[in-house]
Amino acid sequence: MDSVKRKLLIVDDHIMIRDGITVMLESKFQKRKLIIHEAQSGEEAIEKVNNNQYDAVLMDFQLPKLNGAETTQILTQKYPDIKILALSNNDEYSNIMLMLKNGAVGYVLKNITPVELHKAIETVIEGKLYYSSDVAVKLIGDVRMSRVQKAVARDANHKLSVMEMKVIKLMISTDMPIAEIANMLHISPRTASSHRTSIFTKLKITNRAALIRWARDNKYV
Repeated sequence: MDSVKRKLLIVDDHIMIRDGITVMLESKFQKRKLIIHEAQSGEEAIEKVNNNQYDAVLMDFQLPKLNGAETTQILTQKYPDIKILALSNNDEYSNIMLMLKNGAVGYVLKNITPVELHKAIETVIEGKLYYSSDVAVKLIGDVRMSRVQKAVARDANHKLSVMEMKVIKLMISTDMPIAEIANMLHISPRTASSHRTSIFTKLKITNRAALIRWARDNKYV
């Protein structure tokens, strides 16, 4: 990140977790570039956001009273541009989707490294989506009922394969290079590149940015 100070809010009901995350972040950002506030409940988070402008909010799913998804929904309805990154031990597909549906722009698990947490925060602040690898795997697990397949179904000329749809989901939900996407899908980099070329040809686009626009136009993101 640049030299501009970042203002972050950590929302978690366990003080040891908040302290641990703070240490992780300060090891990457350095204190002079980072201002951290904390909230131990959804209600406190809402109050703090009402009184501060944060570059990003790290939101746990399991909170007392208002859970993370409910808090996220309230905040994103009031502040549509807020960058909420779910940071949780909860890796249930239904809970991940609930957070994303309610406005979170990313979801990472608490077992990630300080380097990846820093990258996740940087990515969402830049206006992009970010999912840790474990979460991304869950999101591509059931492509049969995914919204991307439904979008493709509206135009039979696309004729995208199941593997191509998996590649699409990872390309629009992460900033992984094609080699990393190949590794996650257990295919060779050459095969992944071939799928990417095929996708671009079928959708009549030329780059990743256009793919993301296509996904937005088809109400996938």
